[in-house]
Order: sequence, then structure tokens, then C-alpha cells
Amino acid sequence: MELKLTILNGTRRGHELRLMPTDGRIGGSHQWLCNKEMFEVSLLGPLGLSDLELNLYDYCEPCHKVTPIGSDMAVYSWQPARNVGDNDRALFFNYFGMAEIRLSGVQPSRALLDVVFEPLEVVVDERDADKISRMFDYLARQSPESLYQAFSATPVGAGHQSQYERPSQTLERLESTLSLMAAAFPSLIHHPITRLVPESTLVSTGGQEYLDDAAIGWLMENMSVLSPAESAEHSHLLYQGRYFVAEHMVLPVLHESTDLYENQIIHGFVALLLSQAHDLLRQYSGMSRAGRPLARAQALSDGFVSFFTQMRQFREHILGRHLGRCEVIVHKLQQLERELRQRLPVKMIRRERPYFTQKVQMRPAYREIFSDIIRWHERGQLDWSAFENLFSIESLPTLFEHYCFFRTAEAVTQALSTGEAGPGVRTDFSLSDGTQVRVLREPHYWMPGHEQERTDGVVNSEGFSPEKGEGRTGRLNTRSTTTEYSRRSPDVVIEILKPGTRAPLLLVMDAKHTHPWYAFTRDLPSLTMKYVHGIHSLASRTPPVVSLTIIHPLQDATELRSFHGREFDLFSEQPVQPSLQCLGIDIVVQPKPDKDALHRLIRRLFEVHQVSSGSSDIPRVVTGPKVTIRPVARTQYPLRVH
Repeated sequence: MELKLTILNGTRRGHELRLMPTDGRIGGSHQWLCNKEMFEVSLLGPLGLSDLELNLYDYCEPCHKVTPIGSDMAVYSWQPARNVGDNDRALFFNYFGMAEIRLSGVQPSRALLDVVFEPLEVVVDERDADKISRMFDYLARQSPESLYQAFSATPVGAGHQSQYERPSQTLERLESTLSLMAAAFPSLIHHPITRLVPESTLVSTGGQEYLDDAAIGWLMENMSVLSPAESAEHSHLLYQGRYFVAEHMVLPVLHESTDLYENQIIHGFVALLLSQAHDLLRQYSGMSRAGRPLARAQALSDGFVSFFTQMRQFREHILGRHLGRCEVIVHKLQQLERELRQRLPVKMIRRERPYFTQKVQMRPAYREIFSDIIRWHERGQLDWSAFENLFSIESLPTLFEHYCFFRTAEAVTQALSTGEAGPGVRTDFSLSDGTQVRVLREPHYWMPGHEQERTDGVVNSEGFSPEKGEGRTGRLNTRSTTTEYSRRSPDVVIEILKPGTRAPLLLVMDAKHTHPWYAFTRDLPSLTMKYVHGIHSLASRTPPVVSLTIIHPLQDATELRSFHGREFDLFSEQPVQPSLQCLGIDIVVQPKPDKDALHRLIRRLFEVHQVSSGSSDIPRVVTGPKVTIRPVARTQYPLRVH
């Protein structure tokens, strides 16, 4: 079975792409399409296939035309349809990155058909690439802590803080430990912990030395060093009435030795730090080269830009600062290791968790280093999932979702900051009146009875799921409570828990990189059913979702479209609940809170639901974002995916 895509416009008009079914492995086709290219899709298959649909991302398109060929074969085709604007006939108009097309339907035998075709890359022209660059630049501005909290796959804030450690924390630990070692190094070198140990040494003698058994044994084996002596006081040996003295002998001489447990621990600690720094450097270097092969970008025509070229630049920017720090740390640790070997020699090193000896307790430098060693042994396991998830972004819709999360968190931080908080985006707030506010990325609201059901009792309350092909068969199934799909996961949720209440209020934000028309006519009704009517609390029958906002890229002068009329919308004197609206945001690197529509929307939501940081200098929102709705041309053609 082969899917053929025939380009209908542009410089590549008439060019054909052929996609074969794939087994799901990464790789496959290196073919590409521009997001503004319109094309016809055709499939040669057995006659009698029914309910055929092409599925891409959030979009589903039924088959437009069936042309029989002979008695047992047919060509199934999909034509681009004119909807909103001139470019929206292109299937991938708002898409960028890797695209996977799935074909579903019913075979003549009534068995279900589900075929995934090899992915192709959707590219953009250089003018459109600037918007994507701004989103990557915005993400690159975020602190490592913010990126870790947003993208980490490990639980945070649920008793797991000590089990995992982000790589940037390990870097900070290494830098802090290096500073500690540099401050303690003079004391270690000039006043080390030592002990006196006898060492056999060849020394000049005068006849008055005390000879132990070892010295006498050496003398008996080296009689040639003896010479006659004048008196008994200056002799070592009396033989046949004559005195003899050795000019030099091997005698035990006491020396200060640094080969002690305490110093062996310090050597082992430096070796541990060096090993950890090398591991970090290797991991960061590996990630900078990871990802899909970028060879496909080299085959593009002039004027087009690959998503993965921009992802590579973003990855190099994020990892470059960490790689530089790692290289400096490795160099300093190697220097320290050489100095210790020369100035504080030991015969063996110890890497185990140390114990405090009496000598360590009495030496401040040793005591501080040993305390730091113990902290290192108690550190959490390194968690690389944040980087893995961040660098796994492969399409513009996913990138836009992450961009909207940080834009929302930034707006909440700005609205609730009291001036005492440090720089950066925050996602967790404890207000002066006891209200708790959290900004959550893709929280899971499970069906009641699911093993991962939330402790606060907020659940997915839907009762039925349409079976594949619903609308033709009319079959509905009771929604499962045990599978991984038994949940709803909005892109962003602002969770407000007020003192004395059991169930939180939820302000839902969902990001859709789409045209404002589709956001309002398709996504807002669909997500109202899924989130407003599909999420409830076991503790209260009052719906917890009090607001739903579809965030989409700003086009022309359109900012806000409320589902409700002016007397009932969010910015009215008495807004209804839940408030339902679509918001267009300008894609910028540095939003200005006083001019940004998303900041105004967040502040207004907090006003309506009486959420305040207690700061008196936060202005009240008296007007909403500018609303200018451009008339949309209606045609006789049905709406199709864009």
C-alpha cells in the first residue's frame, strides 16, 4: 500500500512524493514538503474500503473521492479545500517539523484498517522561520531550574526531592566544592594530618648510633663499610680486641608521612569529582550530537529552512554554556589532582563514605571537606529526562505548546510577584492569605478508580468514548478506568487552592498553533466538552474548571474572542462562569507585561477569582485585550483541515 502526494502549486508543481507504510522505527523517508504547498493525496487499494480517513496531529479528513479501476481496485483521493485565507488550502499551513500521516478505515472484510506511513519533514521558507526562531530564543532565556521543572519526567514536590538531581545542580555542586577545596588547599599542604613512621635510610654514622636487629643484619651483610675506630665510644663493633666503625649504615629514621586514612579519603574524593565531571561532559557532548539526522536539511531547495536546523542551533545554545563550565571544572580538578599527588602523597585512595576521626574533628579544613564529601554521597540520582524531553520536540505545534506554558508561567509570576522573589519564572506560589497557586504543565486527570488517580479528587468524569468510526456506526463504549488513555491532560492549568477548601479551581489554557477561525469554531467547542464538562471533583459537584482559554498565534489585529457577549464575557462587570475565550498572542522573545494580552488576561482571571499577592502596586485590569475581528470569508465549500 502506497500513499502518493502530488504537489499542485509553487516551484515544485507536479512533483510527486511516495510514502510507504512504516513499522514505527525512527528514520525512514528523507522527503520534505513546504508548509505552503498544496497537494492531492491518492491511494491505490482494494475496492470496498470504507470510512477512510487521513489523520495528522489533531486533524482528521475523510476521503473525498473514490475512482474504481477494474473490478477489484480503486483510487481513493483527497483534494485540498479552500477555507479561510489563501494559504489555508495547504494541509500543513500551520505545521513545521516531522509529520506522520495515519490512514484509518474499514476493510471489505469489516476488519479495521490502521496504517502509519513513513514520516516526512515539513519545512518553511526563511520568512516564516523567524517566528520559530523567536520561540526557541524565548525558551533559551529560561533558567535551568524552570526548564527542569517543566520538562522533567520525574516527580517533583511529592517526596522525591532527594531522589533526583538535575545536571545543573551537579555542576553547581562541583563549582562550590572546587571553591571549598581552593580555600582549604593551603591548610592541607602546610598543615596536613601526618604521623611519624620509621623508614630505613642510608645515613652517615659516627659510632654512637643505636643499632637494632635490622641494622646489625644489614651491617653483617655489608662488612666493607667498616674501618678501624680509635675508641669504644666511637665504634659499632669489637672484633678480636679491635674496634670498628661503619662510615654509613641503613638505619630507621622517623619521617612525617601523609599516607593516612584522612588524606586517602581526600584523594578519593577528588577522583570521584573528576569522574563525575567527565560523566557530565560526556553526557552533554552526547546530547549536543543527539537527535534526528540533519542530513535531510542539506537536500532542501534554497530559501527553505528545516526545523531540525533550528533545533540544532537551540540545542547548541542550551548545552554550550554547560559544556564550557564542565571543561573548566575538569581542567581545575586535574590540576588539583596533580598538586595533591606531589604535595600530599598517599599509597592508596578511598572513595567510600568517610567517618569523622578525632584528627578530622580538630582540623577545620578537613572537617569542612569531610562534611562536603558526605553531602556528595547523599546526593540524588542524576535526572536527564528534562533535556531528553526538551530536545525531543519535532514539530511546531509541540514547540508552541511549550512556548505557551512558559509565557503563561511568566504572566502568573508577574501577577503574583511581591518584589521579594528572585528572577526567573516560578510555578508554585504561597500567598499571604493562605491561597496556593500552581502552574501545571499537562497534568493528568484520571478516571475515578484509576491506580494513578489524584489525591485531591479531581477526575475525568466522562462516561462514554466513541468507538472508532463513530458517526457512521453510532456506537459508544463505556469509558475505561484502567488504561493509560483514561485521562484528560490540558496543556497548561493554573490551579488555585483557597484556604478551607478541598477542591481547587482550575484555569485551563490549551495551546493550538492554528488560525483564529479554527480555534474559535472547532477547538473551543471541542475542548469545552473535554475539559469544562469532562473534569470534576469528587469532593464537590461544582465544576472546578472556571475558565477555558484557547491560545493561538496572533494574526492581524485579533487578540481576544470571547464565546459570551460583551455583557457576560470575562471583562464585563459581572462575568459568567465558566469563562470561555480564544486569545491570540504575539510570538516575541521578551513580552512587555503592560502591553501583553496574556498578562492582562491572567490578571483579570485572578481579579475575578479573588487571587492576590497582597501587593498594593498591582494595577487593576479595567479593560480587556483589544478585540478586532476581521471578517472571515464564507464559501460553499465544507471546512477541511489546514
